[in-house]
Amino acid sequence: MARSCLPPPFEQPETTHRSHIFEEFMPPPHNAALESLRQLIGQKFDTSPSPFGRWLAPTVINVAEDSLSFGYEVRDDMCNPSGKLHGGVSAAIADDIIGTIAFCSGWAKTYATIYSTIEYFAPAERGQQIVASASIGEKSGRFLSADCRICGEDGKLLIRASSRLLNLSVQRRSLASTNQTVPST
Repeated sequence: MARSCLPPPFEQPETTHRSHIFEEFMPPPHNAALESLRQLIGQKFDTSPSPFGRWLAPTVINVAEDSLSFGYEVRDDMCNPSGKLHGGVSAAIADDIIGTIAFCSGWAKTYATIYSTIEYFAPAERGQQIVASASIGEKSGRFLSADCRICGEDGKLLIRASSRLLNLSVQRRSLASTNQTVPST
């Protein structure tokens, strides 16, 4: 039986949460990244901190606390020789929008995708407009799960992707500081 290289999910102890009654009266914390994106609804996201994200040239469609939608035109330089959206570019679109919503959610300043799965259902054609929508799922300790759906102009599902990200902003104790050794395998 093959063993997974991924660590087991971090189990967060149960905690008591504030009553939902009080949450109605408390303003949400200010999130500058989300507010900046909201200002760009209907415009190209050409101020992305990611050079690759700027090359993708998305148009901001919708911005919410835990979800985001970008529109893309399938350009010639995004296509394979048969004029369809290249699988690697569609994977990059999913990874980029998931990374954007992870950053904008305030979850982490730096993070890494530790795995992604992608399912391809139908091709996107050169010149076609597509919409990528990402949403945050579970946040558990240092891990975050997120999903992306890429649809055609007609709303037809073309691609579905899921990712798990690792928060790199959290300091971890090193084994050296605890005088422990790494067991040999």
